[in-house]
Amino acid sequence: MAAVFQAVEIAWGGEVYRVKPTMRILNEIEQLSPLSKIARRILDGEPPKSHIAVAVAILLRSAGVQVSDEDVYAELVTGDTQFVADVGIALIRAAYPSTGKPEGDQESKD
Repeated sequence: MAAVFQAVEIAWGGEVYRVKPTMRILNEIEQLSPLSKIARRILDGEPPKSHIAVAVAILLRSAGVQVSDEDVYAELVTGDTQFVADVGIALIRAAYPSTGKPEGDQESKD
């Protein structure tokens, strides 16, 4: 079955942005830092904040947000620790989509 990219939500500047990852977006992130390494470090409790900042900035820019990598990094190192956890989870969900049919495409077995 083909991977199905699911939209992720990222809170930024008092707004919540929904971003649906694409291969282009994920490839842009992967050119800078492998998503598997970022995910592993997040899951190990050692989030690489500079790598997360760049990845999240790419995702936000794809949603039309005018944000720099440095803006996101500053929020990661000075902001709420929940923000780090939330964007880490969003990044993992963006990088590792579910498989199967998208919601709403379920066939009845009756």
